Amino acid sequence: MSFFASGRYFKNDGFIYGKDVFLPSDSSDFQDDNPEARTVMSHGKKYGFTEELAQKLINDAEAVSMNSSERKTGSLKLTYNLTDLDKINLETMYQTRSWQDYDHRFRLDPTGNYQRKQWGITSNVWWNHIFSSHTFLDLRYSYFFTRFNQYVYEDPYDPRYVPSEHLQNSGANAFLSSGQQMWHFHRSTTTQLVKTDLTSQVNRHHLLKFGLEAKQHRLWMHEFEVIPELPERIAPISAFNNNRYLHHPREFAAFLQDKMEFDYIVVNSGVRLDYFDPDGQIPEDFTNPSTSKLKKSETHLQISPRFGIAYPISARGVVHISYGHFFQVPNFFYLYTNPEFNIFPLQSTPSPPPQSLLNTVGNANLKPQRTVIYEIGLQQQLGTVFGLSVTAFYKDIRNLLGTEVLQTQNGERYARYINRDYGFVRGVTVDFEKRYASGISASVDYTYQIAKGNASDPNTAFLDAQTDPPKQTEKQLVPLNWDRRHQINATLTLGIPGRYALSVIGRYGTGLPYSPTFQNVQTAVENSGRKPAEFNVDLYLYKDFRFIGLKYSFFVRVFNLFDRLNEKDVFTDTGRAGYTLAPLYSGGVRPRGLNTLDQYFVRPDFYSEPRRIQFGFEMDF
Repeated sequence: MSFFASGRYFKNDGFIYGKDVFLPSDSSDFQDDNPEARTVMSHGKKYGFTEELAQKLINDAEAVSMNSSERKTGSLKLTYNLTDLDKINLETMYQTRSWQDYDHRFRLDPTGNYQRKQWGITSNVWWNHIFSSHTFLDLRYSYFFTRFNQYVYEDPYDPRYVPSEHLQNSGANAFLSSGQQMWHFHRSTTTQLVKTDLTSQVNRHHLLKFGLEAKQHRLWMHEFEVIPELPERIAPISAFNNNRYLHHPREFAAFLQDKMEFDYIVVNSGVRLDYFDPDGQIPEDFTNPSTSKLKKSETHLQISPRFGIAYPISARGVVHISYGHFFQVPNFFYLYTNPEFNIFPLQSTPSPPPQSLLNTVGNANLKPQRTVIYEIGLQQQLGTVFGLSVTAFYKDIRNLLGTEVLQTQNGERYARYINRDYGFVRGVTVDFEKRYASGISASVDYTYQIAKGNASDPNTAFLDAQTDPPKQTEKQLVPLNWDRRHQINATLTLGIPGRYALSVIGRYGTGLPYSPTFQNVQTAVENSGRKPAEFNVDLYLYKDFRFIGLKYSFFVRVFNLFDRLNEKDVFTDTGRAGYTLAPLYSGGVRPRGLNTLDQYFVRPDFYSEPRRIQFGFEMDF
C-alpha cells in the first residue's frame, strides 16, 4: 500500500476596502431638500450634516476588506495492489471556503453585505483489473457533496436584522447609510457517479474502448427574505419571498471508440449516446402559471458521432482533422428558477431574491446545448528544438439560452427561459515552442477568433420588454460576451532545472464586448462596444540547494509584475472604468448621502487585482 496526503490553508484579505462608517442599525435622514436639515447617525451617534463632517467621518473610519477569502483543503489518496492484476485507489478531498464579494452600495456599510460560505467533499473509489496484456477494465464510483450558504447573519431571528426600509435612508448615487441584505440563500448538491471503461488492443491495428456512465444528482435549494416586522420573521412557503425545491435530475451516457493505427495514418472514430432527465415540472397554462396544474418535463437524448485523422506529411510533420458532436446539459439554475412560478406586478413587487431576475421563471424543458466542432491543423518540427503548430477551428452552437416574454390573464408580463439562440465560433491558433536547450525554453501562442450569436444575454428579450415604450429585441448576430478577438500567451524560462530558474509568463488579450448605453438606455446593438485590452505579466523565481542530505528551495512569485490596471468592467456610457458621464446628466447635484458624486463613481471592482508578491520556502525530506 502507498499513500499521499496534503493540506492547504489560504487566506487573502483582498484588495478592495470600504470604510466602517455605518452599522446596519444606524438611522440617518438625508431626505430633506435642505442639506442643513439632514442628520447623520454613525455607530449609534447622531450628528447634524455638514460637508466637513461627511468627509471627516469617511476619512476617520476604519478600513474594512470587502473581498476577503479564506480556504482550507485537505486530501488523502490510498493505493493498494490487491494482486498483480488488481489495483484499488481510494481518494478523498475536503474543502471549506468563506468569502465576500464586493457590493458597491455597501462601501460605507460593509457589515451589511452578504457573507458566503461553502464546504464540500469528494470521494472516489477506482478499481483497475487487467485481464491480459491487451485488455483491462476501469471501474469507478464517485461521490460529491457541496453546501453553499449566503446571508448576513446566520440566524434569521438575529436581533441585528433591521427592516428593509433602512436601505432607503440614502438616495440615488449614494452609498447606503444603514440596513443589510435581507435574503438567505441555501443550496446543496449531491452527485453520485458510476463509470466503467473497457479497453482492448484487439489486434495490431485496432484499440477498442467501450464505456458506460451514470449520474444521479440531488439538488436542494431554499431561499427566503427576512422580514423583521413579522412575528414569524419569514414569509410562508410558496410566497414570492420564500422558495424551496428538491429535484433529482439524472444523466446517462455510453460510448464506443476505435483507434485505428496504420503505417501512414491514425484514425479515431466513435459514437456517444447521452440521455438527460431533468426531473422537473412546467405549468400547463402559461397565462396563469402560479395556479396552473403542472406536468412533468421532457427527457432528452442525443447520439453524437466523432471522427479524427492524423496523417504524417513528412518525417517531422503531421496534419490532423477532427469532427464531433457534443452534448451539454443546461445549467440547473435556469431549469428551476422561481420554482413556484410567482408573478407580481412590477410596480408593487417585494425585493427580488439575490439569485434571480424579477418575474423570470425557469423551464425544466430546456434542451441541452448542442455543439458541432470542426478542426484542421498542422504540427511541424523545425530543427531539433523548435516546433510549430497551426490549428483552424469552427464551432456551430445550437440551443443557446434565451427568453420569451409572456403575459398573464391579469396583464403582468414575465419571462421564461427557452432555447432560442444560435451562435458560432471560428478562428485559428498558432503555437510556437522552443524546447529546453542551453538553459532556455520558451513558447508563444496566438489565437484569433470570432464568437457571435443572435443574443448574448439570456435575459435580453425580457429586459427589452420592460422599456417604455417596449423595445424590439435585435434580430442579428452580435458578439458573444466571451468574444476575445486576439489572445497572445508567452512564456520564457531561464536557468538549470533542479538548481535555479526564472520564468516569465505574459498574456495579452483584446477587450471583451459590452453594450453601450446613455442614461441607462441602450444606444447601440448589443455588445457593439469593446472594453480596453488586457495585459498581464507574472514572474516566478526559485533556487534549490542541498544541506545535510535534505533539499531546500526558496522561491518568489510575483503576480501582475507591472501593477497594471486592467479594466475588467467599464461604465457602459464611456467604455472605460475610470470615468462616466453620469455626473453630467444627473446635473451635478450632491447625492442624498454621505459621499460626493465623484466618490460614488470610483469603482475599484472594475479593475484587476494589483501586484501581489509571495515569498516561500520549501523543504523536501
